[in-house]
Amino acid sequence: ATTIAPTVPAQLPAADASETNRLLHDMVAMQQRSCELLSELVNQVSLQQRQRAAELKAWKEANPRLAVACRQAAESLSKVHVEFLSSIANEACDNAESFGESDYALGDFLDRYGPRRVQAVLLALAAAGSALFGLSLSLGELIVARVLIGLGFAGGLMAAIKAITLWYPPHRWGLITGFHMMAGGLGSMAATLPVEWSLSVISWQGLFFWLSGSCIATSAILFFVVPERGAPPARDSLADQFRITGKVLTHPFYWRIQPLLALQQLAFIGCITLWIGPWLRDVGGIADKAARADIQLVTTAVMTAGFASSGLIAQSLRKIGISDFAFSGITAFLFALVCGWLAFLPPADPLLAWCLFGFLGACPIQYM
Repeated sequence: ATTIAPTVPAQLPAADASETNRLLHDMVAMQQRSCELLSELVNQVSLQQRQRAAELKAWKEANPRLAVACRQAAESLSKVHVEFLSSIANEACDNAESFGESDYALGDFLDRYGPRRVQAVLLALAAAGSALFGLSLSLGELIVARVLIGLGFAGGLMAAIKAITLWYPPHRWGLITGFHMMAGGLGSMAATLPVEWSLSVISWQGLFFWLSGSCIATSAILFFVVPERGAPPARDSLADQFRITGKVLTHPFYWRIQPLLALQQLAFIGCITLWIGPWLRDVGGIADKAARADIQLVTTAVMTAGFASSGLIAQSLRKIGISDFAFSGITAFLFALVCGWLAFLPPADPLLAWCLFGFLGACPIQYM
């Protein structure tokens, strides 16, 4: 009988196998060290929070009447803050035409000079405002600094979308816009626990100086490193641009999709930035400020995931015949159901509802 020898798989040379094992060992060691550093950071932040809580508790016990007065004052200030923002929103509605003209001016600058130049100048203004905010010694200086910061960041969304239309083909716009909005969501998350941790290392003035440096560095990169892209700047007259805008605003397809998305985004942005905290306190019955902050942080994280995945989901649905606009309509409908859930049947544990609110609200924003 013929004996068939078993096939022996080819083996790597001893030197290659040893090098591979060494690299794997180094990777495992680096991951372990990363986990240790992360654990130390979490323990440090947790220790600081416990120390602050213990100091606050001791102060409350030593000054019970003053603690109650401070709580009442904080609640009053919160109501004043909400009323102030509401009055600003009403003022914006009453002067919508003026705001529209300012948005149009920004769009005109983007068309004429390109997003690279316009955003570089605006970020330089934001850097100046951030530095002035850190140096301010009076209310007037703080107001001027905040105006400069707001003006500097006002073109961030429009300039980025304009750049996306110049650098990428139309079928990629939704995906790249989703990633851009994800970066904004990460910024919102950075304004929570990371900022709180940084304030244990530096002062709030130092934080604004770092922000100023980041803005001026980004402005320099945009102006000196990023190449120009696209056709020559538009030189149409103001009347021609109004005429083109009028064609867009009177097109039937625009009115098929824009009202629903506009209402959905108004509800989403208004609640995610202003009303989620009061809802959790007054409707959800969550008195613990830290617990409310945790829910808001998780909601913001889920919103960021929604921004990042919206383009990928739309791309996958497009392959099975579901258009981008059908996808945005479906998400807007589901978002309305979640709003009804929060408004009429508030859950005892609102985390899931607010996570759905953040995810579904983020998905259609790229079609605005």
